[in-house]
Amino acid sequence: MRILVPLPFNVANLRHGRNLRIVHLLRALGDHAQITCAVAGEGAGQSLRDLIGDAEVVPAPPSPAASADTQAGPPGPWLVRRAATFFGYNRGLHTLADRLRARVDAVLGFDLSSAMYLMPLDGQPSRRVPAIFDAVDDPWLTWRSRRVTDRWSAEGLKTAVAVQAYRRWLLTRMDRIIAVAPRDAQSLAAVTHRPVEVAPNGVVVPSLAPGSMTRESLVVLTGAMSFPPNERAACLLARTIWPRVQRMVPSARLALVGADPTARVQMLADGPGVVVTGRVDDVGTWLRRARVAAAPMFSGSGMKNKVLEACANGCPVAASLLAAEGIPTGERNGVLVTDDPVAFANQITRLLLDPRAAERIGLAGMDMVRRHFTWARAAEILYEAIAGGCGAAAAARPDNPAPQARLSTVFEPGAGKEATVHAAS
Repeated sequence: MRILVPLPFNVANLRHGRNLRIVHLLRALGDHAQITCAVAGEGAGQSLRDLIGDAEVVPAPPSPAASADTQAGPPGPWLVRRAATFFGYNRGLHTLADRLRARVDAVLGFDLSSAMYLMPLDGQPSRRVPAIFDAVDDPWLTWRSRRVTDRWSAEGLKTAVAVQAYRRWLLTRMDRIIAVAPRDAQSLAAVTHRPVEVAPNGVVVPSLAPGSMTRESLVVLTGAMSFPPNERAACLLARTIWPRVQRMVPSARLALVGADPTARVQMLADGPGVVVTGRVDDVGTWLRRARVAAAPMFSGSGMKNKVLEACANGCPVAASLLAAEGIPTGERNGVLVTDDPVAFANQITRLLLDPRAAERIGLAGMDMVRRHFTWARAAEILYEAIAGGCGAAAAARPDNPAPQARLSTVFEPGAGKEATVHAAS
């Protein structure tokens, strides 16, 4: 199978969860299909070649800056064309994708800003190949997680209009829609009236022998500390939950680990036992030192990589229900879940005071991610969705190594409906 992937943005920054997902999925998809990436310029093209290796990378020629004249832009109603301009529409990239479309079996896009390039430039249905859209997170849920002042700013309102224009017109024309977590899939299915399949994130699991890590009486929260949901989680953890933990374990320390801490997060370092690290070279180093990872998230969208990363490093996680969205929970999966601050503090305290239980639960989490959340498994689910969009004939071609089937979940349009379907394993 031959797959075209238009990428209007540079994926070089792997601290961005979207870019990390794209790079790992394209690497793994290369085991099942021939990948051609159309990119916005030679700089982005070289970054992608360095990261994914075998895929064909074709840069678009330089083009003039986006014009306000949307009549010369993409297909669709006026509001959708305006939304495309807002998202940085690149006509040169669209022209390149249109030319490459003639020699592929499917076109795959990641993130909302890629969606327009999945459609033919002239809008003619006869020129379409199956369009598979990986939304990653639902952009509407992401917008709703922003601060109120940001949402109601001029830029925030423009973002809301652009997101809704794409969701209600462009995404309804996709052959398959993918999301990273059930909540995002349900939201997208409700607005597009299309089934939405879940292809979760993956994580790289380091080779760690049981008992090889020296755990400290340390609790960590990881993530970019300028991201509003992480900022809110840090404030809740340090101001409400942590004092209860410290009364029971006075020697314990709390580390807020992540780049670009806001002023509110930096002020948390004034609290007893709290350190704000800023950017670190390797988050895994902190997760392998900590006895507990905390994720008291009550806003945001998508699957929380911070939970998967902690489990991958053998660190048990105390998480809110939202933070554990789409992830198996309980002691046998390494993730203890509650939304009550007192119970949250008690979970952390118990793990700090019982190192053997913490190690046992942490190793269970490591086993859970190995079973369910490798990038290879996520890519196989995505491949099966692409093959389904292309039809049985394309999937059965002898040059397409097809993975064995397993069960996955698709969220159907309507209130909370879901159907079990076959996907890759």
